[in-house]
Order: sequence, then C-alpha cells, then structure tokens
Amino acid sequence: MKRYTFKYYIQKEKIENTLILFYMSISQTNLFTNTIVYPWLKAISAVADGNNVIGNKGSLPWNYPKEYQFFCDTTKGHQLVYGKKTYQSGFIPEHSKLYVLSSQLNPTDDAIIIKNINEIEKPPENETLWVCGGQNVYSAFLPFCSELYISHIHGHFDGDTFFPEFKNLFHKKKVIYDCPEYTTVIYEHN
Repeated sequence: MKRYTFKYYIQKEKIENTLILFYMSISQTNLFTNTIVYPWLKAISAVADGNNVIGNKGSLPWNYPKEYQFFCDTTKGHQLVYGKKTYQSGFIPEHSKLYVLSSQLNPTDDAIIIKNINEIEKPPENETLWVCGGQNVYSAFLPFCSELYISHIHGHFDGDTFFPEFKNLFHKKKVIYDCPEYTTVIYEHN
C-alpha cells in the first residue's frame, strides 16, 4: 500500500511539473494569457453619453468631422485592432499594421485576420496598438489597455452597438478637448 502511494505521488508530481512547464511555455508566447496592463496598448472610441452607443447598422450615428480627424491623427502610423464589422465599415486611417479579429473573414492583403487575441504580437518600440472597436473587441481588450481615449458625444442616439462598462477599471486622467458636441477624455487604468 505504501509503495503504491509513493509511486502515485511521484507520477502526480511529474504530471504537475509537466503541466507547469506547458503553462509557462504558453504564457511566454501569448501576450493576453494573464491580465496584465500593457503600456503600448490603448483604446479609442466615440461614445454617446446618454446610452453608450458606438454604432448603428455598421456606421456612426453622428457626423463630427473634427472628432473623426482626432481619431485619425491619434492612431496614424500605429498598429490597429478592429472587429469584423468595424473593418467592413471602412473607417480605417493610415496605420503600420491592421489586425482584424474575426473567425469568419478570409485573409486579405490589407489586414491580418486573427481568430483570437493571443495571435497579436507586441508592437515595435515607439508604436502603440490601438483598439478601435467594435463592441466585442473592446470587451476583450479593455482589461489589458493602459489608457482609453473616449470622445463622449453629448446626447442620446439610436444604435445597436455599445461600448462596454469601463469606469470600474479606469479613472479620468485629463480632458483634452471640450466643445458643445462632445468632450474627449483620456482615462488611465487603475
């Protein structure tokens, strides 16, 4: 009986060590295995103040060219992450690399199609990976983002796509633009 127990523990220890090594190798290759806030990962969005709407039938429910220009200027030359619907909407500024999170799209020449967030690589030094929507992409990435750039569009808008709750993870860092139509705020991860 004692031999059996001793042998059992040796086998159990080997299995546990193998699992630990396997887990370590996975965690070293996948950036998003553990909830770590990455300084190079940020999110940007325009969100309706009244109800957190970010889209309606594949487009923005408002038209503020200056706010869209801010989005383009902020993300220009950096890496971007889009969801399928956001990618298909055509709102794509200049970028160094574009990831599209989708299990349904076929490979394209202008984007890297990924099926899960662990297929993303860390961007080069001095580049930011901007999470640009939609709803499911924001939900997947917000726990890992160091900052959010949110343009709070004043008012209540009809829509079918919503920005996830974020105020339990982030606090207001500073207001960078304020006008009658919207207020742009940078939030920092807690």
